[in-house]
Amino acid sequence: MGAALRALQQRLRRCPPGSVPWATLAEISRLWATLGPAFLRGLEAAGWSTRRHQLADEEWRLQWAGPHSESHAHTTTAVQ
Repeated sequence: MGAALRALQQRLRRCPPGSVPWATLAEISRLWATLGPAFLRGLEAAGWSTRRHQLADEEWRLQWAGPHSESHAHTTTAVQ
């Protein structure tokens, strides 16, 4: 798994600033679909709650633009 993650990391580092690497993001999604369930089981075994999200309103979120959009990814935060 380390080699697969290193390859993804290298591809992400080669992306121009502000670009959205859709193919790499799709590959990360496939990787998570394979490894995610075991990862979540490990968290639960260690006492973590994974049944619902634990994000508070003021935490940062990432919003990706569509693959054919001229806008780029940006972060937003909700402030109460």
